[in-house]
Amino acid sequence: AAAAPAAAPAASYQTQTTATSAAPIIGGEYAPGAGVPEGCFGRVLYGTCAEHFRCLSKPSKQHTWVFGPDAIATFAREDMPAWEVLTTLGYSDDWIESMLAAGHVFKMAVFPRPAAPLVLATWESVLRLAELLDPLSAEDVLLFANELKELYPSAAGRRSNYADPTGLRRAQRILLDCVGVNECFRGDGYTCRVDGRRGVREYIAPNTQLCHIDGCVLIDLDLDNSRATLFGGDAADVEEEAAAAAF
Repeated sequence: AAAAPAAAPAASYQTQTTATSAAPIIGGEYAPGAGVPEGCFGRVLYGTCAEHFRCLSKPSKQHTWVFGPDAIATFAREDMPAWEVLTTLGYSDDWIESMLAAGHVFKMAVFPRPAAPLVLATWESVLRLAELLDPLSAEDVLLFANELKELYPSAAGRRSNYADPTGLRRAQRILLDCVGVNECFRGDGYTCRVDGRRGVREYIAPNTQLCHIDGCVLIDLDLDNSRATLFGGDAADVEEEAAAAAF
């Protein structure tokens, strides 16, 4: 995998709002057997209506978490079922089942490398981002930086091990609200499966509307069929071939 991009200045984390020159392909799919282009990034989205699939993250969020080309290549090369894709990214079986029971559908946004800077999701970049997004509250995060690094993953079950759990909980809340760090965060630049195994590389990027991302394709994830896979071919040396369709 390529070396992690350097951390970007504060301005780079602002939500991208400038429309691109090319029309995006929303609601399309990669042609069966064509695979996916090399160098693509992606993010899983879920929701109950079209509005939930307009941006990479909730519109109120300034940034989002995305996975990189190694993940896309792994999903395609191993012909991985959609459910396993989600667990590789850190989602638990129970959580997936609860979301499906609540009427949510899952999709994957796949797109070429964004023009905006990406940073590998490490503790260094997360703590710096928290400081940039909320300088006052970030003092709490920096105060407990070492403890937080020891606390994750499985943060929820180990809060009581520390002398100031209230302060740690406040710091955890800041990380969750400002940066989106949850109990599965490893801080080493990789996703973490529920069982603790390393997943795939993950990055932090500016939140962006899908209609502003050149070449973006939104793929349905079929979680009802355990044999359904995302892509019909290899991830190497293939041309992007997508068909536009209404959402």
